[in-house]
Order: sequence, then C-alpha cells, then structure tokens
Amino acid sequence: MPFLPDLFPSVALTIQWLQLRRGTIGKVLRQSQSSMTPLQFTRLMALAIILTSFSLGFGIYQLYSLLLPGPPGFWPLEPWVSWDNVHYKFSDVGQFPFALMTSDEQASLWAFWSVQPVSALVFFLLFGPTAQALSDIANGWRWIKRRTGRPGTCGNRHPKRAGTIESFAS
Repeated sequence: MPFLPDLFPSVALTIQWLQLRRGTIGKVLRQSQSSMTPLQFTRLMALAIILTSFSLGFGIYQLYSLLLPGPPGFWPLEPWVSWDNVHYKFSDVGQFPFALMTSDEQASLWAFWSVQPVSALVFFLLFGPTAQALSDIANGWRWIKRRTGRPGTCGNRHPKRAGTIESFAS
C-alpha cells in the first residue's frame, strides 16, 4: 500500500493546522450561527481521529488475513475473472462453528465484534459528560417516568418504598 507512508504525516499536519487555527475556527463557528462550540468541534475531530485509526488498523489486518493462505475450505481472496463471478453465490451466508476456529481466528473475531461497543463508549466519553447532554438525559428519564406512571423526578425519590406497609396502605 504505497499511500500509507503519506497518510500519517498528512494526518499529523492536519491536526497541527487545526490546533494553530482554533481561534479562527471558533470565529467561523460563531459567525455562522452554528450551535457547535469550538470545544465540541475539537471533540468531534478527536472522535474522527480515533475511529479512523480503528478503521485503518482493522482494515489493514483484514486485507492481510485475506491474502494469507488458509485451511482447506477457506476462501481466500480470489482473482477477478469475469462479470459472471461478481455476484456468484451472493445470497449465501457462510456459517462457521466457533468451536472449529483456531484461537487466532477467535481472537480476531472478538476484536472485530468489539469495535462497535468500544466506538460507542469512546463517543459517550467524549460527548456524554457535558452539561447539555446530562440535562437531556435527565429530561429523557423524566419523560419515561411520566409515560410509565412512575412518580417523582430524577432528582427526587419517592418517599414510599415498594413492599412497605405505607406503600400498600395508600
């Protein structure tokens, strides 16, 4: 992949350029009457960098694993011969028993499955603990409590506990 050596310096230069011009970016965000703050923009750029590095790393590993010769029955990357092969068995879903996989295959499978939960956690850590997000979460819980008939709000707990004599008497 000849473009990879050029990719990392360009990413580093882009981050440096954004860091040097963060005042200009803030001014542009204010003038465009955007609801995005410079801090949110910085967090969004950090999220993009993290997810791009995840995707790039896993994509390189997936290409590498496709080019390796595999066990019998394994379908490695095959040459393109004609248009007839493009959608051959396109609707077939391959099923591979987990017990028959090697430990390396199992580890790579768990790694690929963990990408979405880890990405969601990174997103929440970057954008979740802000004051606006916390107030939106509290409003959502209040809305759920109102719709399900639960008394009280997020900050106030109901004084009568379930299972006590007072809760049955009222």
